[in-house]
Amino acid sequence: MIEFFSRRLDIDLSAVSQFRTEVIHPEAGRTDIEGQDPSGRPLLIIEAKFAAPLTDGQIARYLSAQEMAIGAGPQGLVLLVPDWRVELTRGLVANLDSAALGSSSIDVLSWFEVLDAIEAVAMRMPQGSRSLLADLVQLRDLVMRRTVDTKVVSAAIAGAEWQERRDGLERFVDVVTQTLADMTGVARGPQIANRSYAFAPAYYLRAPGPVPGTYYAVGLDADFSSAGLTPLWIRFHKETGGRKAVKEIRARLGESRFSSGMRFEGGHVWVPIDLPPDVAAGRLVERAVSDIREVLGLLDSGEIAAD
Repeated sequence: MIEFFSRRLDIDLSAVSQFRTEVIHPEAGRTDIEGQDPSGRPLLIIEAKFAAPLTDGQIARYLSAQEMAIGAGPQGLVLLVPDWRVELTRGLVANLDSAALGSSSIDVLSWFEVLDAIEAVAMRMPQGSRSLLADLVQLRDLVMRRTVDTKVVSAAIAGAEWQERRDGLERFVDVVTQTLADMTGVARGPQIANRSYAFAPAYYLRAPGPVPGTYYAVGLDADFSSAGLTPLWIRFHKETGGRKAVKEIRARLGESRFSSGMRFEGGHVWVPIDLPPDVAAGRLVERAVSDIREVLGLLDSGEIAAD
């Protein structure tokens, strides 16, 4: 893998002799993985993300801590993210000024690129490496559950039969929901143990205002989609937040751009997530999260007293 990262970063990492995890730097906090030389200098830093936030300020601090520890010589930073975050993360790197970059080499890689590289190495090893391949299968499964097949989602919102792609869309819902939880720091509501055929969310999240204790879920709805509407919806549950919640949510969203698409089936408030077919595949999660946060922002304009 040293050869793989050297090639991607276009630097010589042959001096790396060990890898350490969760190394604490006073200037940058905890790094996920470091490839160190015999003196303990972090020639390679790997920062791994799924949905947790990453800012250009964080990247700059990693680079600064690395430069302070190394001084002169080759040094590289790898930002490991899901497919849908690759383009966004490259944008963060592009925003760094030359002073922050220094002499460091940076690359943004998707999880699957690195997993494929590990698998290629494992396949060249003796048969004793079966344990590594077994671990890799488990790791790949974990990554699959935390990432999104954007081609599946793109096909579904472009009008393809989404039920044939239900597994991929449910993973999309999971990632969007987890991203919202990580970005907003809100408390999770009850886990949905058995997803119904009609509405399939991952779990509920606490909504900001208008009533304390109101919860919403992002999910797929078969009934609405069978009527020619999008399969992706936000549902504000009728049984949370007290008697005023549904009325207040309807009133606040009724004056927004989301009003025309809202539905009020089963006593719940439903808001569609309409992703335009021309949205780039790598920006599907970002767009969905952005629209949902816009909806939540309309609600977060002060609380009213619950019944």
